[in-house]
Amino acid sequence: IINQYVTQIYKLIDSKKKYPRQSLIRKEEGVVMLQIVIRNDGRLISLKSLKAKHQRLVDSSFEAVERAAPFPAFPKQITKKRMVIEVPVIYKIR
Repeated sequence: IINQYVTQIYKLIDSKKKYPRQSLIRKEEGVVMLQIVIRNDGRLISLKSLKAKHQRLVDSSFEAVERAAPFPAFPKQITKKRMVIEVPVIYKIR
């Protein structure tokens, strides 16, 4: 159940991601590893970057998380009050 919920969060954030124009021009790619803390009602408590190469991609990732929030409430089977999730946001020029 937790894995399904976390996958749902990844997909939500990914769907809100926008590749920064300047990063495309400069061919900046990479993975921004975020740590997000979500309350059981789906509210975003905190957000921080754990690992990233380009600040523009970090900013874009933060914006994607903020656009995706609030998240769905935890399923009833998850009894935690909050959850800490590490989310990789992948930027790859196709």
